[in-house]
Amino acid sequence: MSKGSKKPIRLGSMMVLIVYIAVLFYVCFASEQLGRGQVSQTLRFNLVPFREITRFWVYRSIIGIPALMLNFFGNVLAFVPFGFFTAVCSRRRSAAKIGLMTLLLSLLIETVQLTTGVGAFDVDDLILNTAGGLCGYWFFLLAGRYAGLPSGGRRKHID
Repeated sequence: MSKGSKKPIRLGSMMVLIVYIAVLFYVCFASEQLGRGQVSQTLRFNLVPFREITRFWVYRSIIGIPALMLNFFGNVLAFVPFGFFTAVCSRRRSAAKIGLMTLLLSLLIETVQLTTGVGAFDVDDLILNTAGGLCGYWFFLLAGRYAGLPSGGRRKHID
């Protein structure tokens, strides 16, 4: 792929990334369908890794499989676009950088949820969100290999 064709792809991806982040913040803080319009006066948080994931699994017959799937896959899938489009927009990318950027965005969201009372701070969400960002980066590498997107995953040919 030529340098000239990478620039429009990066610019378009940057615009998609901005819209995605705006929608993500809406869903995390303002979506009444997800109960985000209600503000809690008490701080709600979980700092024990895998506690909420385990709780959702143990009580799946009570809370229902859709709630289990929404919690688990929703947290992962919500950050796949971030990992993908961040990788497309970035010139210097690696799994570690994309993972760190995803973790930091997730940490920002969780911290704002804690301090505003809209939602709860959950370390499990940090884990699942970061996994989603890394999945997005993996899709980016696949796209670079099979669809010709500007990829950092190219192998150097040695003669």
